[in-house]
Amino acid sequence: GAVLTRGISAERPPWGNMYEFTVTSVAALLVIWVAMLPRRPEWRDLGVLVVLFNLLLLGVAVLVLYTESAELVPALKSYWLWIHVTAAIIASAVFTVGSLASVLYLVRERYERRGASLSPGGAQDTVGARLPSSDQLDKVAYQAIAFAFPLWFFAGVAGAIWAEDAWGRYWGWDPKET
Repeated sequence: GAVLTRGISAERPPWGNMYEFTVTSVAALLVIWVAMLPRRPEWRDLGVLVVLFNLLLLGVAVLVLYTESAELVPALKSYWLWIHVTAAIIASAVFTVGSLASVLYLVRERYERRGASLSPGGAQDTVGARLPSSDQLDKVAYQAIAFAFPLWFFAGVAGAIWAEDAWGRYWGWDPKET
């Protein structure tokens, strides 16, 4: 809803600034997460972490990054906006899935390492016991990173081409570029 209403308000794709990029990335992460669930129903409970992470990002977007809806600066009015930013949003969302899977891998791996020394009743009550196996988490993290990295690389190349077209330089050491 936020992405759609912002796009209607701005009368353009809603990713012209960091606030819009963050809100759209959160939406993309949720879509990717929901798309993964039919293939991995055992991951349903992990949605709590995805939602908490998204709430944190939305909090930062609203409290720190928020800017009023406005028309794009002339340099951003390009078809490269669609190409570059769409690739960056998708890659960011998939990197987030891979990162969360990596953190959960560490939790599960520690549980598996220490699980044998725990009492039988106590082992079932830990967070690590509820997670998929460390092998499954490692596989998901690897697949996410393997998919997102080339897409992120493409987004960087597309951004450089767009920068050359808009500002006459491929790289300017702008904080967003860096």
